[in-house]
Amino acid sequence: MLAILDSGIFTALYCALIAVMLAAGWRHLRSERNHLAALNGYILVKYRLGHSAPLDKVARDVVEDITRVERAESAARRLMHLDALWKRAVRLEGSVDFWSDLLQKLGLLGTVLGLGFALALGDGGAQDLLAPLGMAVWTTVAGLLGSVAISWKFGRDVDVEVDTHEENLKEWHNALLGERGDDVLAQPAALGSGAEMAKA
Repeated sequence: MLAILDSGIFTALYCALIAVMLAAGWRHLRSERNHLAALNGYILVKYRLGHSAPLDKVARDVVEDITRVERAESAARRLMHLDALWKRAVRLEGSVDFWSDLLQKLGLLGTVLGLGFALALGDGGAQDLLAPLGMAVWTTVAGLLGSVAISWKFGRDVDVEVDTHEENLKEWHNALLGERGDDVLAQPAALGSGAEMAKA
Protein backbone atom coordinates (compact mmCIF):
# COMPACT_ATOMS: atom_id res chain seq x y z
CA MET A 1 0.00 0.00 0.00
CA LEU A 2 2.81 2.40 0.82
CA ALA A 3 4.34 1.77 -2.59
CA ILE A 4 1.03 2.61 -4.26
CA LEU A 5 0.67 5.77 -2.19
CA ASP A 6 4.26 6.78 -2.89
CA SER A 7 3.73 6.42 -6.61
CA GLY A 8 0.67 8.68 -6.44
CA ILE A 9 -1.47 6.14 -8.30
CA PHE A 10 -4.11 5.90 -5.58
CA THR A 11 -4.35 9.67 -5.24
CA ALA A 12 -4.58 10.09 -9.01
CA LEU A 13 -7.31 7.46 -9.29
CA TYR A 14 -9.31 9.02 -6.48
CA CYS A 15 -9.03 12.48 -8.01
CA ALA A 16 -10.08 10.96 -11.34
CA LEU A 17 -13.18 9.57 -9.62
CA ILE A 18 -14.02 13.04 -8.37
CA ALA A 19 -13.49 14.41 -11.87
CA VAL A 20 -15.85 11.79 -13.32
CA MET A 21 -18.51 12.72 -10.77
CA LEU A 22 -18.02 16.39 -11.59
CA ALA A 23 -18.44 15.69 -15.31
CA ALA A 24 -21.57 13.61 -14.70
CA GLY A 25 -23.12 16.28 -12.50
CA TRP A 26 -22.16 19.04 -14.93
CA ARG A 27 -23.73 17.21 -17.86
CA HIS A 28 -26.94 16.45 -15.98
CA LEU A 29 -27.37 19.97 -14.63
CA ARG A 30 -26.56 21.60 -17.95
CA SER A 31 -29.11 19.41 -19.76
CA GLU A 32 -31.86 20.15 -17.25
CA ARG A 33 -31.07 23.86 -17.12
CA ASN A 34 -31.10 24.12 -20.93
CA HIS A 35 -34.46 22.34 -21.00
CA LEU A 36 -35.86 24.77 -18.46
CA ALA A 37 -34.40 27.81 -20.24
CA ALA A 38 -35.81 26.68 -23.61
CA LEU A 39 -39.26 26.18 -22.12
CA ASN A 40 -39.12 29.56 -20.40
CA GLY A 41 -38.03 31.19 -23.63
CA TYR A 42 -40.91 29.66 -25.58
CA ILE A 43 -43.51 30.74 -23.02
CA LEU A 44 -42.03 34.24 -22.82
CA VAL A 45 -42.01 34.80 -26.57
CA LYS A 46 -45.40 33.29 -27.40
CA TYR A 47 -47.57 33.91 -24.36
CA ARG A 48 -46.05 36.89 -22.57
CA LEU A 49 -44.82 38.91 -25.56
CA GLY A 50 -47.37 37.63 -28.06
CA HIS A 51 -44.89 36.83 -30.82
CA SER A 52 -44.57 33.79 -33.03
CA ALA A 53 -42.48 31.04 -31.43
CA PRO A 54 -41.48 28.39 -34.00
CA LEU A 55 -40.56 24.99 -32.62
CA ASP A 56 -38.11 23.92 -35.32
CA LYS A 57 -35.11 25.09 -33.29
CA VAL A 58 -36.36 23.79 -29.94
CA ALA A 59 -35.08 20.50 -28.53
CA ARG A 60 -37.32 17.50 -29.10
CA ASP A 61 -38.04 16.86 -25.41
CA VAL A 62 -39.08 20.50 -24.96
CA VAL A 63 -41.38 20.24 -27.98
CA GLU A 64 -42.97 17.14 -26.47
CA ASP A 65 -43.63 18.97 -23.19
CA ILE A 66 -45.12 21.94 -25.05
CA THR A 67 -47.32 19.69 -27.16
CA ARG A 68 -48.64 17.80 -24.13
CA VAL A 69 -49.69 21.04 -22.46
CA GLU A 70 -51.15 22.84 -25.48
CA ARG A 71 -53.06 19.80 -26.74
CA ALA A 72 -54.37 18.66 -23.38
CA GLU A 73 -57.95 17.41 -23.58
CA SER A 74 -59.09 19.31 -20.50
CA ALA A 75 -57.98 21.95 -18.01
CA ALA A 76 -57.43 19.26 -15.38
CA ARG A 77 -55.19 17.27 -17.71
CA ARG A 78 -53.25 20.40 -18.59
CA LEU A 79 -52.79 21.17 -14.90
CA MET A 80 -51.28 17.73 -14.40
CA HIS A 81 -48.73 18.37 -17.16
CA LEU A 82 -47.91 21.83 -15.81
CA ASP A 83 -47.50 20.45 -12.31
CA ALA A 84 -45.10 17.80 -13.64
CA LEU A 85 -43.04 20.53 -15.31
CA TRP A 86 -43.00 22.52 -12.08
CA LYS A 87 -41.86 19.53 -10.04
CA ARG A 88 -39.09 18.88 -12.56
CA ALA A 89 -37.89 22.45 -12.11
CA VAL A 90 -37.93 22.11 -8.32
CA ARG A 91 -35.95 18.87 -8.56
CA LEU A 92 -33.33 20.75 -10.56
CA GLU A 93 -32.76 23.07 -7.60
CA GLY A 94 -32.26 20.03 -5.40
CA SER A 95 -29.91 18.48 -7.95
CA VAL A 96 -27.51 21.41 -7.70
CA ASP A 97 -27.29 20.90 -3.95
CA PHE A 98 -26.95 17.14 -4.39
CA TRP A 99 -24.00 17.27 -6.77
CA SER A 100 -22.25 20.01 -4.82
CA ASP A 101 -22.67 18.08 -1.57
CA LEU A 102 -21.56 14.80 -3.17
CA LEU A 103 -18.30 16.31 -4.40
CA GLN A 104 -17.62 17.81 -0.98
CA LYS A 105 -18.19 14.45 0.68
CA LEU A 106 -15.94 12.65 -1.79
CA GLY A 107 -13.22 15.15 -0.97
CA LEU A 108 -13.82 14.64 2.75
CA LEU A 109 -13.66 10.88 2.31
CA GLY A 110 -10.29 11.30 0.62
CA THR A 111 -9.15 13.34 3.60
CA VAL A 112 -10.21 10.63 6.02
CA LEU A 113 -8.55 7.90 3.95
CA GLY A 114 -5.33 9.87 3.72
CA LEU A 115 -5.24 10.49 7.46
CA GLY A 116 -6.11 6.85 8.10
CA PHE A 117 -3.18 5.72 5.97
CA ALA A 118 -0.95 8.19 7.80
CA LEU A 119 -1.98 6.72 11.16
CA ALA A 120 -1.45 3.20 9.87
CA LEU A 121 2.10 4.18 8.94
CA GLY A 122 2.69 5.96 12.22
CA ASP A 123 5.87 3.98 12.96
CA GLY A 124 7.50 5.19 9.77
CA GLY A 125 9.54 8.34 9.40
CA ALA A 126 8.34 11.73 8.29
CA GLN A 127 9.08 10.86 4.68
CA ASP A 128 6.67 7.91 4.83
CA LEU A 129 3.86 10.21 5.96
CA LEU A 130 4.16 12.57 3.01
CA ALA A 131 2.30 10.31 0.56
CA PRO A 132 -0.85 9.71 2.66
CA LEU A 133 -0.95 13.32 3.82
CA GLY A 134 -0.54 14.40 0.23
CA MET A 135 -3.50 12.24 -0.68
CA ALA A 136 -5.56 13.86 2.07
CA VAL A 137 -4.72 17.32 0.78
CA TRP A 138 -5.16 16.76 -2.95
CA THR A 139 -8.41 14.83 -2.73
CA THR A 140 -9.84 17.50 -0.46
CA VAL A 141 -8.81 20.20 -2.92
CA ALA A 142 -10.32 18.27 -5.84
CA GLY A 143 -13.63 17.75 -4.05
CA LEU A 144 -13.91 21.36 -2.94
CA LEU A 145 -13.00 22.73 -6.36
CA GLY A 146 -15.63 20.51 -7.97
CA SER A 147 -18.25 21.64 -5.48
CA VAL A 148 -17.39 25.30 -5.99
CA ALA A 149 -17.49 24.87 -9.78
CA ILE A 150 -20.97 23.33 -9.65
CA SER A 151 -22.31 26.01 -7.31
CA TRP A 152 -20.73 28.84 -9.29
CA LYS A 153 -21.94 27.64 -12.68
CA PHE A 154 -25.45 26.50 -11.84
CA GLY A 155 -26.48 27.77 -8.40
CA ARG A 156 -27.64 31.29 -9.20
CA ASP A 157 -28.73 30.55 -12.78
CA VAL A 158 -30.97 27.69 -11.71
CA ASP A 159 -32.59 29.74 -8.93
CA VAL A 160 -33.46 32.50 -11.41
CA GLU A 161 -34.75 30.07 -14.04
CA VAL A 162 -36.96 28.25 -11.52
CA ASP A 163 -38.44 31.50 -10.19
CA THR A 164 -39.12 32.63 -13.75
CA HIS A 165 -40.57 29.22 -14.59
CA GLU A 166 -43.20 29.46 -11.88
CA GLU A 167 -44.48 32.77 -13.22
CA ASN A 168 -44.32 31.54 -16.80
CA LEU A 169 -46.31 28.40 -16.06
CA LYS A 170 -49.07 30.43 -14.44
CA GLU A 171 -49.09 32.82 -17.39
CA TRP A 172 -49.12 29.92 -19.82
CA HIS A 173 -52.02 28.24 -18.05
CA ASN A 174 -54.05 31.43 -17.89
CA ALA A 175 -53.40 32.19 -21.56
CA LEU A 176 -54.62 28.75 -22.60
CA LEU A 177 -57.67 29.10 -20.37
CA GLY A 178 -58.43 32.43 -21.99
CA GLU A 179 -58.13 30.98 -25.48
CA ARG A 180 -60.73 28.35 -24.59
CA GLY A 181 -63.10 30.77 -22.88
CA ASP A 182 -62.66 29.43 -19.34
CA ASP A 183 -62.64 31.60 -16.23
CA VAL A 184 -59.03 32.70 -15.70
CA LEU A 185 -59.73 34.54 -12.45
CA ALA A 186 -61.00 31.38 -10.82
CA GLN A 187 -57.60 29.75 -11.03
CA PRO A 188 -55.21 29.61 -8.05
CA ALA A 189 -52.25 31.96 -7.86
CA ALA A 190 -49.47 29.41 -7.47
CA LEU A 191 -48.43 26.03 -8.71
CA GLY A 192 -47.64 23.15 -6.42
CA SER A 193 -50.16 20.39 -6.76
CA GLY A 194 -52.05 19.60 -9.92
CA ALA A 195 -54.80 17.97 -7.88
CA GLU A 196 -55.27 21.07 -5.73
CA MET A 197 -55.28 23.33 -8.78
CA ALA A 198 -57.88 21.18 -10.50
CA LYS A 199 -60.25 21.64 -7.54
CA ALA A 200 -60.16 25.45 -7.80
